Amino acid sequence: MSNIYSDVLNRLSPYTPGEQLNDKRYIKLNTNENPYPPSPKVIEAIKKGANSGLRLYPDPESIDLIETLADFHGVGKENIFVSNGSDELLAFAFNAFYANKDVAFPEITYSFYPVYCSLYNCKARIVPMKDGYMIDKKALSEMDCPIIVANPNAPTGELLESEYILSLLKRNRDNLVLVDEAYIDFAKQQSMVPYVLDNENLLVVKTFSKSYCLAGMRIGYAIGSKLLIDALKTIKNCFNSYPLDRLAQISAKEAVTDQTYYNKINQMVIDTRERTKTALEQIGCIVLPSKSNFIFVSFPGFDSYAIYTKFRDKGILIRQFSYISDYVRISIGTDSDMDILINLAKEIMKK
Repeated sequence: MSNIYSDVLNRLSPYTPGEQLNDKRYIKLNTNENPYPPSPKVIEAIKKGANSGLRLYPDPESIDLIETLADFHGVGKENIFVSNGSDELLAFAFNAFYANKDVAFPEITYSFYPVYCSLYNCKARIVPMKDGYMIDKKALSEMDCPIIVANPNAPTGELLESEYILSLLKRNRDNLVLVDEAYIDFAKQQSMVPYVLDNENLLVVKTFSKSYCLAGMRIGYAIGSKLLIDALKTIKNCFNSYPLDRLAQISAKEAVTDQTYYNKINQMVIDTRERTKTALEQIGCIVLPSKSNFIFVSFPGFDSYAIYTKFRDKGILIRQFSYISDYVRISIGTDSDMDILINLAKEIMKK
């Protein structure tokens, strides 16, 4: 029966998401979800939208949402593309801009990138990390091919300065530079969005799953030149023409209009992140500098799987990567969640 598979399927090694265990109650710190609920205004808008209109197909162009996003970011409607989550958008981007080409990205980054390389027959030009899991910026800047960077990087949390990304754009005028900003709202650094109108080779990808607390809705969007957005639309309408559903469009539009709420809760995440980092360092852990809603942590004397297991057995899920032997990724939860984690970490490090 192996002959029934295509060559594409045979070469794929699927992305592995964080665990979603249901056999008991866990403190879930493994999938970078926001620990706080969506804005009350978003919840109310969803309730109002859950009416008889759900029998009808949603707006295929998501016009209201796109207009709201365009106004918020100070760009034109033609510069916005929305999708069913940013992962779908990344798949469209790989197909539109990277298929059958070389594409460069750091060795340790979002693990969906190499999966899409296999799916779309891209040659991955992997840039090895420097000591301490830092991106080798010099080596990356010397790549003469399309580039993709997560900023802040996942799973390490490293933030690349805007000036450095601008230098990549200038060195690669004929190649796309895709900046995946899933976590930028936790970084206290300006998005690259203001630069898209002056850089036709820049595509910025964003999500409502993290800072907007809407992971359950699956909403992503991209901002770029009309040339890039039109290309994404072509791929979408040849592959998956389904738009965002009605409630997703409603919730995203309402979320964008309530920045006061989201600025507050995301600052809470930042404050908890820094407090947790300090507490873990005080007991001997090594915590890399993070500008995201997670931290990348080493527990000296323990490999990453042992640490993952010890936390899981005590009811806390963290993320362990099979290809990283010494660090685990810990999402930032509420203060009470992190207090429980810190106390357990203290017990572990005493042994």
